[in-house]
Amino acid sequence: MWGRASTPTGFLLADGFHLVAEGPHEIRYESMSGVFVRVFHATDDHYLGFRVGLIAEPRNALTQTEMLAIAGAPTLRGSFPDPLPPPGEALIELARRLREYGAEALAGERSVFDTARDLRRTYTAQFTRKRGVGDATCAIRVVPKPRARGSRRSSLSRPPAPGVIGRA
Repeated sequence: MWGRASTPTGFLLADGFHLVAEGPHEIRYESMSGVFVRVFHATDDHYLGFRVGLIAEPRNALTQTEMLAIAGAPTLRGSFPDPLPPPGEALIELARRLREYGAEALAGERSVFDTARDLRRTYTAQFTRKRGVGDATCAIRVVPKPRARGSRRSSLSRPPAPGVIGRA
């Protein structure tokens, strides 16, 4: 299949990774230093990509675009030839990018993954600020329940409940 030493991603085997999973649309390599590489082919949209991450933190894996941005490589957006290259040629190009720009990530250097996480946070923050999500300026008005007649306790004599910002 496509995860063998004779394939474009086979250089990972020579670099100390071992093949741990292989399927028709995905292969996964892991190293003894705690790094994984997942190469996948999304057949729905004909996307071929990879993720490089720390086994201990799989949700913080680098995408191809993040890795290229951190390495200062030319951006991929809008640069795909039309029509798309055959899958074999695309895999060769993908492996070249991984080998050329991914050395620090493949070595498990923590700073690369931290930088990618910071890039994601910055990217996400620009959208959340525009929509007011997470702004400290929004206020919640809590209306107390009406009390039964004859109740002697005033709602103002009690401290506010946790999470209540103010009184109506």
